[in-house]
Amino acid sequence: MIDLREIVSGPKTRKRLEFFLEQFPLSYHPKDIERLDHFIIALHRYGSNYSRAKFYDHLKHDLKWEDVDIDWCLDRIDNGVKILSARKSFWRMD
Repeated sequence: MIDLREIVSGPKTRKRLEFFLEQFPLSYHPKDIERLDHFIIALHRYGSNYSRAKFYDHLKHDLKWEDVDIDWCLDRIDNGVKILSARKSFWRMD
């Protein structure tokens, strides 16, 4: 089993990921999506190192998620980080 410390370096960010995974991440309920979004925001805000490959392995092999759920989750993280990064550079354009 992959330790979450191997996936996310920062303790504050890792706590957000743990909270998302401990609830009902596959329900797609708005509150569960919000918990994932809070992890994404923490990932961006605190600049924690994040291993997408190890997270994939954790979801697939340790948590036994289906590929469609893994793809949705990882795509949301990727897109969320890109949007937050674009937002940061947006303000420098004014």
